[in-house]
Amino acid sequence: MPTLMLMRMKPLTEEERKRLPFGCRPVDDKNTVVARADVELALSETFKLAVAMGRAVPDASFAYHEKTAPGAEVLRMPAPNWSAPFAGLPEQSQEVEGSEEGSSASEYIEDAEIIEDLPDEKAQVISEEPPKTWKDFLAEGDIDAALSAVESQLDAQTRIDLRNMLSSEDPQQAIFVCKLARKIEWKSLVLPLRNAFRHPNFEVRKEACLAVGELAGPSMSPFVHLLLSDPSTEVQQAARVTLKKLERTR
Repeated sequence: MPTLMLMRMKPLTEEERKRLPFGCRPVDDKNTVVARADVELALSETFKLAVAMGRAVPDASFAYHEKTAPGAEVLRMPAPNWSAPFAGLPEQSQEVEGSEEGSSASEYIEDAEIIEDLPDEKAQVISEEPPKTWKDFLAEGDIDAALSAVESQLDAQTRIDLRNMLSSEDPQQAIFVCKLARKIEWKSLVLPLRNAFRHPNFEVRKEACLAVGELAGPSMSPFVHLLLSDPSTEVQQAARVTLKKLERTR
């Protein structure tokens, strides 16, 4: 009977542990296997459990082993709602292979052992890394890749999220939105960009100023003038460049 496994180099976080579906348990050993489920179910229910495991830990690889490792305990149970978080195993519905009297849920969890040294030819990884989104690239600090990726995902909700990011305390997020505004000529973002002139990070103030120079008209000049006395010389220089551009739009 199959063993379903989630594999990743780093251990599960507490939040990921809470998201594990019913029947899947975390593995705390120092191993790339971070969660597993040894369950005898119909094929359709096995697939449902596999999908739920993948959704619980999206950046983990999924592996399927045709036979349970020797000595591993197997849980037979009616198919529950796999989307529900794991909150312990049912005491009445379990029957453990290799034991006449069975064992309690707590014993099952304590006694569970990770599959040791599964041969590569017997453990088939059946899921690939999901494609990266613009948020993934941004989290990695690759702003250029994030800018390229986000253009194809600019729905209404994404634009709302981006507006909120402009006031983020994380400078990288705010700078990203400033650069995006210039790239896609997002003129309706001019007022939020003006508000970013007061951002505590000088690089955000600089990028917001440059974006206003690309998108706004001369009515923004008084606000840009205030940046000429900014503590940062880079912001001051950006303000001078922007004022020249705004003057040319008269």
